[in-house]
Amino acid sequence: MFIFNFIKNLLVLAVIGWCLGFAYFIGLVPRKQTDTGGIVTDAVIVLTGGKKRIEEGFSILRSNKSKKLFITGVSNLVSNEEVINAHGGFGAYGHRVEFGREAKTTYGNALETQKWIAKNNIRTITLVTANYHMPRSMVVFGDVLPSDITIIEHPVFPDNFYIKDFWFHLNSIKILLLEYNRTLLFLYEQKVQDRS
Repeated sequence: MFIFNFIKNLLVLAVIGWCLGFAYFIGLVPRKQTDTGGIVTDAVIVLTGGKKRIEEGFSILRSNKSKKLFITGVSNLVSNEEVINAHGGFGAYGHRVEFGREAKTTYGNALETQKWIAKNNIRTITLVTANYHMPRSMVVFGDVLPSDITIIEHPVFPDNFYIKDFWFHLNSIKILLLEYNRTLLFLYEQKVQDRS
């Protein structure tokens, strides 16, 4: 009986902890753009996988808020020329754009970016991804990149995701749950690796 009650209490505490963590995670999802001032970084890093991200990366580059653009996780089905030509062409700023094609996950994006910034002597980056993906991306990139790299968040806001009143939108709830659980899984995996 004692063991049953102990396990039950443990499960209740775990559920409460998970719920509190989820509420905290939701609070980390950006509601608006924060880097609207004159901040200039060495490079803008775009994580592929959603609408508006690449367009926003090129917009930052055009406005000279970053010196270079690195797009990580680019599909092998599209060429560099296709992407650049769709956003102004080589004559405008093609020489300032580079592509990473190895990454398949957020962790892969971070590893690919880490190699690229080391090769290019980058110290400050603007990180572009969807607002719902930003908390997990910051956890992963913060873990993978050297501690002296400054990361400026630059979220984009997908049309099919609502953070305000998200509980009225089933798709938004699903996205948040998936992002939160993936973040927990990453933190757990890193903890296991640290112990081994």
